[in-house]
Amino acid sequence: MNFSVKQILRASALVLSVAAAAPLHAEIINFESLAPQALHYGQAIGVGGGYTVRGDTAFSDSLPTDLVGGILDGKSGGCSWLHCPSNNSGNYLAGLNDGVVVFERQDQAAFSIASLSASFVGPLAGAIYPELAGILRMQGFRADNSWAVFDIALPGFGKELSFQDYSTGLFGGQQFVALAMFAFACDAEGYCHAFDSNEGQFAVDNVDLQVAALPEPASWMVLGAGLLGLAACRRRRFPNAA
Repeated sequence: MNFSVKQILRASALVLSVAAAAPLHAEIINFESLAPQALHYGQAIGVGGGYTVRGDTAFSDSLPTDLVGGILDGKSGGCSWLHCPSNNSGNYLAGLNDGVVVFERQDQAAFSIASLSASFVGPLAGAIYPELAGILRMQGFRADNSWAVFDIALPGFGKELSFQDYSTGLFGGQQFVALAMFAFACDAEGYCHAFDSNEGQFAVDNVDLQVAALPEPASWMVLGAGLLGLAACRRRRFPNAA
């Protein structure tokens, strides 16, 4: 079955519920205080403001040595083996090799995401990328084991990849105890796939996270199960816009 970008974004919106209570405090996570470093499966990195980023995957046979992301420095040339966004000279978080990165709070409080900057990260430096280079999927998990998703189309500009700013709309009004991010990679024919090629990669920066008034118990424990919903979307067609 074929899916257009508009259809997948519309489908994501259909799973949104009524917005939660207004948050108390907003924190812009820009990763500037962190040293460039790798993020492996099962590893957690404190990113400031009471938040951590944890490495995860959709594969049951993952090992602690599996690289799923990292903090990259846009001005150091540390991304020379990949095709990274060119318009960020500071630090940012990357999800690599079909990896999943999970935002959580150290105090287990629920939080929301209002906006962020994002880009596709290409697997090959110097390659040419299609108009739709990839899809960033955010999957938020609630304390009651329910979840919601939000998709962002990540454009390609030929040999150029760059950060763009995005608002999360109605999705940003919901509170989650964990927020997973991963990417689909898209080809010139408009086919997008995840978890089958190590090409699902992305970068995020200036992540606007807002904490809820009251903490919720971190008893969700559904990320592994929820990822079965991700696996069901491993390969879809997203035709490029005319």
